[in-house]
Amino acid sequence: MLSIAMAQLMLSFAFSFAEEAKEPVIPPGQILIAPGLPNALFVDGRNAVQEAMERLPNFDRSYSRVKNFIAPKGTTNLAKGLIASSSCPAPNKGTFAQITDEDADSMDDCLVVLSPGPVWIQFDLMSVCELEKLWVWHCHKNVYVPMDVVIQLSDDPFFEKGVVTIFNNDHDNTLKFGAGKDPTYLNTNTGRTFDARGHKARHVRLWSNGNFTLDDDNRYTEVMIFGRHPADAK
Repeated sequence: MLSIAMAQLMLSFAFSFAEEAKEPVIPPGQILIAPGLPNALFVDGRNAVQEAMERLPNFDRSYSRVKNFIAPKGTTNLAKGLIASSSCPAPNKGTFAQITDEDADSMDDCLVVLSPGPVWIQFDLMSVCELEKLWVWHCHKNVYVPMDVVIQLSDDPFFEKGVVTIFNNDHDNTLKFGAGKDPTYLNTNTGRTFDARGHKARHVRLWSNGNFTLDDDNRYTEVMIFGRHPADAK
């Protein structure tokens, strides 16, 4: 029998997709960022989600419903076409180029699988940029709960100084950046947005440490980094 919390989570999925889109009010000097969401793919994973809810601390039972956001004019996806560097020398499946091709579909030919254990991917934006949000899709063909997600910004490509952490759900400090208090989350076709709060940085690094629901591998289908290059931030 499903728990009350699990039933509420399943209902939140249903209500989310049934909601009618409302036209947002866009203030002067702002634009609407709406990358378009891929189709929902994952099959019934209630048992896996139930286990995650019971065993993982601070599990986000509402999950992300963000479909768009408002940002200053000049904001674009700075990651488009960039090739990520990584602590994983080469993907076990797919290519690093697929992570920034603006195709967030989670079918097999769109999925990038990296090695097990703690792994980072990193993007060089080529100049110091003012950052608004990251929008990340790990895997949504299957029920997927990424573990130990840490997102960092820096002007230093080695992340040895001037590091700003904008998200950390590594609750037991496995990655040694300090115990994180952000929620563990289920990745769906809506992806997950992370607020960069206008921080300025040239390099963006995303850590993960496998997943709770499938195996020890790290998966990505798309990473979008929304912000402005200096020439566009005026």
